[in-house]
Amino acid sequence: MSYLLSLLKSELLDLFKHFRDHLVKGNYRKVCLTAHNNADPDAVASLIAIKELVKKLINADVEVTLPTQVSAISKQVLSNLNMTLESSPIDSLHSCDLLIIIDTSSSQQLGEIARYLRGVKYVVVDHHDINRLCEGAELCVYDPSRKSTSEIVTSIYAYLGLNIGKELS
Repeated sequence: MSYLLSLLKSELLDLFKHFRDHLVKGNYRKVCLTAHNNADPDAVASLIAIKELVKKLINADVEVTLPTQVSAISKQVLSNLNMTLESSPIDSLHSCDLLIIIDTSSSQQLGEIARYLRGVKYVVVDHHDINRLCEGAELCVYDPSRKSTSEIVTSIYAYLGLNIGKELS
């Protein structure tokens, strides 16, 4: 694990610290997570891992709300792993204290969820080359040098000294 941490840029480590601190000090009662339309396996894996991470760090209700169903390949992966990913109705975003947007680079990818961005505090965790969502975010954990958002999430777990768990790895 220390080898992994030594490979990370110090700026990225600072972002991981800010991400943790933002969650811990935010006094959030309800945290909602979302990802892009037709969520692929990277988005789904990142959603599941960040949901567990938030539960480990703070005492809050954590819900996933997706703009559309997950992709066919994501459904297959979830089925093969005997896992599910429940999605709350989009209008439940009204009661979120914080929205974490995962593996999504623009509001267009969020469909109907995009209209909620003006009324909620949000954090972005993403790897895409260009991310337009970072402009309005409270915090943007963003590294375009990574091949996947899952890679960033795995690094957050490593930085925090948390075990990602057998079922999530």
